[in-house]
Amino acid sequence: MREKKKSKSEVELLGTVDTGDIQLDVSARLTALGRIMNKLLKSRMSRLGLNLAQVSLLYLLRLKFDKITPTTLSRRTTLTKHTISHAISDLEKAGMVKRSMNPDNYRTTFITLTKKGEEYADMVVATHRTLGHDVLSIFNEDELRELDNMLKRIRWHVLSDVVVKERQKSVLVDESSTLEL
Repeated sequence: MREKKKSKSEVELLGTVDTGDIQLDVSARLTALGRIMNKLLKSRMSRLGLNLAQVSLLYLLRLKFDKITPTTLSRRTTLTKHTISHAISDLEKAGMVKRSMNPDNYRTTFITLTKKGEEYADMVVATHRTLGHDVLSIFNEDELRELDNMLKRIRWHVLSDVVVKERQKSVLVDESSTLEL
């Protein structure tokens, strides 16, 4: 018998049902929470006139890198090279980032923040921090550290084992997007 397609609200409810299968329940909760967090982040960032791809780029440039290549951006996020390229172009048109050639390899382009980009990136970080506080204020510092460690372990496992197996099965839709550990 063919299973009917679940509506969005049914999918979001998956994270609230106890099935008795703890791995299924936790996985469903993580999936539902990821969707909810993305909606909240998207809503808050849209107030700045930014989409999530642009937010990812500004966030990484502000917190991790002085300059970054589009390929590295793609590897450090779950975004495709195509999506990254559009985000860079849009941010460049808005005067938030600039492209420069790598003097050691002219085939490589670096992306850096402009002064305006730094200001927006600071707003992105502040908005992200506020969202994190709003969502995670129910935990004390020890619980947050424990949760952070567990999430890091899950991420490492997913990126180093599960994604590799999925690629081997050719299940991933866009193989041009290579996640970096």
